[in-house]
Amino acid sequence: MADEKTPQQQVKEAIWWYTQVIVTLAAVLGAGYYIGYMRWGDATKLRKRVTQLEQDVVKLRNERESLNSQLALVSRDRDDCKKAAGGSAAAPTPAAKGGTIDGVAVE
Repeated sequence: MADEKTPQQQVKEAIWWYTQVIVTLAAVLGAGYYIGYMRWGDATKLRKRVTQLEQDVVKLRNERESLNSQLALVSRDRDDCKKAAGGSAAAPTPAAKGGTIDGVAVE
């Protein structure tokens, strides 16, 4: 009968046990939240950074397309110039030494 406890002692032990459980749960959950924040806490900053980088990629793609179209225009103009120069280049040109121009020997 020495092990029988008074109702006040039983209430104190129950309060103490629940307090230990609550403190342990709070410590474990707090550590989990802390570790999660330290590892992934800057996710909002990372999302902003990803958005910025995606905008940069779109801008660079547009710039590349613009430069490709400019290159195509310049290439077309160059080809036109070559064709125009090729038509006038059909006129006789001085031949190498010992050649002929319009049947006349050139030395």
